[in-house]
Amino acid sequence: FNIVYTLSNKSRKAMKGAIKVVWEREFKLESNSYRPSDKKENKIDDYEWCDELGSCTVDIAAGVRFWKGIVSCKFPIQRANPRDPVSGVGYCTPIAHLYYREEGSSEWKLLRCDTEYLFNRNYPGSESAKMDEAFNYLGIIPQSW
Repeated sequence: FNIVYTLSNKSRKAMKGAIKVVWEREFKLESNSYRPSDKKENKIDDYEWCDELGSCTVDIAAGVRFWKGIVSCKFPIQRANPRDPVSGVGYCTPIAHLYYREEGSSEWKLLRCDTEYLFNRNYPGSESAKMDEAFNYLGIIPQSW
Protein backbone atom coordinates (compact mmCIF):
# COMPACT_ATOMS: atom_id res chain seq x y z
CA PHE A 1 0.00 0.00 0.00
CA ASN A 2 1.04 3.62 -0.39
CA ILE A 3 0.88 6.56 1.99
CA VAL A 4 0.56 10.02 0.46
CA TYR A 5 1.64 12.91 2.68
CA THR A 6 2.02 16.68 2.45
CA LEU A 7 4.99 18.54 3.93
CA SER A 8 5.68 22.23 4.46
CA ASN A 9 9.19 23.64 4.62
CA LYS A 10 8.96 27.06 6.27
CA SER A 11 12.69 27.26 6.93
CA ARG A 12 15.24 29.23 4.93
CA LYS A 13 17.20 26.14 3.92
CA ALA A 14 16.29 23.09 1.86
CA MET A 15 14.76 20.12 3.64
CA LYS A 16 16.95 17.28 2.40
CA GLY A 17 16.96 13.83 3.93
CA ALA A 18 14.70 10.82 4.44
CA ILE A 19 11.15 10.12 5.57
CA LYS A 20 10.15 6.80 7.13
CA VAL A 21 6.79 5.40 8.16
CA VAL A 22 6.81 3.57 11.49
CA TRP A 23 3.88 1.47 12.74
CA GLU A 24 4.24 1.38 16.49
CA ARG A 25 2.51 0.26 19.64
CA GLU A 26 3.76 1.41 23.02
CA PHE A 27 2.62 1.80 26.61
CA LYS A 28 4.45 4.94 27.69
CA LEU A 29 2.18 7.47 29.39
CA GLU A 30 4.01 10.31 27.64
CA SER A 31 4.82 9.25 24.11
CA ASN A 32 3.98 9.62 20.43
CA SER A 33 0.88 7.46 20.83
CA TYR A 34 -2.48 9.05 20.40
CA ARG A 35 -3.85 7.00 23.27
CA PRO A 36 -1.04 6.46 25.74
CA SER A 37 -1.82 3.69 28.17
CA ASP A 38 -0.45 1.58 30.96
CA LYS A 39 -0.01 -2.05 30.02
CA LYS A 40 -2.99 -4.01 31.26
CA GLU A 41 -3.03 -7.54 32.64
CA ASN A 42 -4.68 -10.60 31.09
CA LYS A 43 -4.80 -9.32 27.51
CA ILE A 44 -4.15 -11.20 24.28
CA ASP A 45 -1.20 -10.31 22.01
CA ASP A 46 -0.27 -7.55 24.39
CA TYR A 47 3.23 -6.35 23.60
CA GLU A 48 5.01 -3.32 22.19
CA TRP A 49 6.45 -3.09 18.70
CA CYS A 50 7.96 -0.64 16.28
CA ASP A 51 7.96 -1.75 12.61
CA GLU A 52 9.30 0.33 9.75
CA LEU A 53 6.78 0.08 6.90
CA GLY A 54 8.63 2.10 4.26
CA SER A 55 10.90 5.05 3.55
CA CYS A 56 11.85 7.53 0.85
CA THR A 57 14.17 10.49 0.29
CA VAL A 58 13.04 14.12 0.17
CA ASP A 59 14.59 17.29 -1.21
CA ILE A 60 12.27 20.25 -0.64
CA ALA A 61 13.37 23.79 -1.44
CA ALA A 62 13.25 26.47 1.27
CA GLY A 63 9.90 28.18 1.73
CA VAL A 64 7.77 25.55 -0.03
CA ARG A 65 4.33 25.60 1.58
CA PHE A 66 2.80 22.36 0.25
CA TRP A 67 4.86 19.46 -1.11
CA LYS A 68 3.24 16.08 -1.72
CA GLY A 69 5.18 12.87 -1.38
CA ILE A 70 4.42 9.17 -1.45
CA VAL A 71 5.91 6.24 0.46
CA SER A 72 5.43 2.64 -0.64
CA CYS A 73 4.77 0.53 2.44
CA LYS A 74 4.41 -3.10 3.43
CA PHE A 75 4.09 -4.91 6.73
CA PRO A 76 7.41 -6.63 7.54
CA ILE A 77 5.72 -9.24 9.74
CA GLN A 78 2.15 -10.15 10.60
CA ARG A 79 0.96 -8.86 13.95
CA ALA A 80 -2.04 -10.02 15.97
CA ASN A 81 -4.71 -7.60 17.09
CA PRO A 82 -4.14 -6.68 20.76
CA ARG A 83 -7.46 -7.28 22.50
CA ASP A 84 -9.35 -8.05 25.65
CA PRO A 85 -9.86 -11.85 26.00
CA VAL A 86 -13.38 -11.50 27.42
CA SER A 87 -14.95 -8.80 25.25
CA GLY A 88 -12.70 -9.24 22.20
CA VAL A 89 -12.36 -5.47 22.00
CA GLY A 90 -9.01 -4.15 20.81
CA TYR A 91 -7.09 -1.74 23.01
CA CYS A 92 -4.11 0.58 22.63
CA THR A 93 -4.30 0.18 18.87
CA PRO A 94 -0.99 0.66 17.05
CA ILE A 95 -0.61 3.77 14.91
CA ALA A 96 1.72 4.91 12.15
CA HIS A 97 3.89 8.02 12.37
CA LEU A 98 6.15 9.71 9.85
CA TYR A 99 9.70 10.50 10.94
CA TYR A 100 12.28 12.73 9.24
CA ARG A 101 16.08 12.42 9.28
CA GLU A 102 18.14 15.29 7.93
CA GLU A 103 20.88 14.36 5.48
CA GLY A 104 24.12 13.69 7.38
CA SER A 105 22.30 13.12 10.69
CA SER A 106 21.51 9.89 12.53
CA GLU A 107 18.57 11.33 14.51
CA TRP A 108 14.99 10.60 13.42
CA LYS A 109 12.48 13.30 14.39
CA LEU A 110 8.73 12.81 14.58
CA LEU A 111 6.95 14.96 11.99
CA ARG A 112 4.31 17.17 13.54
CA CYS A 113 1.17 18.54 11.93
CA ASP A 114 0.94 22.11 10.74
CA THR A 115 -2.68 22.86 11.54
CA GLU A 116 -2.69 26.64 11.51
CA TYR A 117 -5.24 26.70 8.70
CA LEU A 118 -7.73 24.79 10.86
CA PHE A 119 -8.16 27.91 12.98
CA ASN A 120 -9.33 29.92 9.99
CA ARG A 121 -12.99 30.83 10.58
CA ASN A 122 -13.78 30.15 6.94
CA TYR A 123 -12.36 26.62 6.96
CA PRO A 124 -14.96 24.37 5.32
CA GLY A 125 -15.87 21.19 7.11
CA SER A 126 -17.22 19.86 10.37
CA GLU A 127 -15.48 19.85 13.73
CA SER A 128 -14.80 16.12 13.38
CA ALA A 129 -13.18 16.72 9.96
CA LYS A 130 -10.92 19.31 11.60
CA MET A 131 -9.94 16.82 14.30
CA ASP A 132 -9.11 14.17 11.68
CA GLU A 133 -6.70 16.60 10.03
CA ALA A 134 -5.16 17.80 13.29
CA PHE A 135 -3.58 14.51 14.38
CA ASN A 136 -0.06 13.53 13.37
CA TYR A 137 -0.69 9.82 13.02
CA LEU A 138 -2.41 7.31 10.76
CA GLY A 139 -4.61 4.53 12.04
CA ILE A 140 -3.68 1.46 9.99
CA ILE A 141 -5.57 -1.77 10.54
CA PRO A 142 -4.46 -4.74 8.42
CA GLN A 143 -7.11 -6.97 6.82
CA SER A 144 -5.54 -9.93 8.62
CA TRP A 145 -7.02 -8.60 11.85
